[in-house]
Amino acid sequence: MESVIRNIEEERANLMGEIERLRKEQQERIRALSTLMDKVSRLDKAMAAIKGEHLTVFKSVRKSDNALTIKKMVLDVLSKKPKGLVALEILKLINETFDKSYERTSLSPQLTRLAKENKIHRVNKTWIY
Repeated sequence: MESVIRNIEEERANLMGEIERLRKEQQERIRALSTLMDKVSRLDKAMAAIKGEHLTVFKSVRKSDNALTIKKMVLDVLSKKPKGLVALEILKLINETFDKSYERTSLSPQLTRLAKENKIHRVNKTWIY
C-alpha cells in the first residue's frame, strides 16, 4: 500500500514539475510576444507621424488578458505546496512572492470563488490545489 502511495506522490511531483516548466515557458513567450507587439506599435506610430496621419492606439490586449490576479497568484502558490496551506500562509506567500500587500479580506472571496470553480478544495482549514 505504501509503495502505491509513494508511486502516486512521485508521479504527482513529476507532473507538477512539468506544469511549472510549461508555465515558465509560457511566461517567457508572453514576454517575447509583448515586446514584439510594443515594437510594432512604435513602428505604426512612427509611420503615422511621418505620413501626417492620426493613429488611434488601442491598449494591448496582453495587459488585461494576462494580468496577475489574486486568483492566479493563489493557484501559483498552491501548485508549489502539494500538502496545501491555510489562508494566512497563502496570503503571506503571495505578498512575499509577488511583492504585494493584500489584506485577508481580499483573499477570502477569491478562495471561495476558486473552490466553487473546482480549482482548489478545502480540507478543514487547509486549501489544496
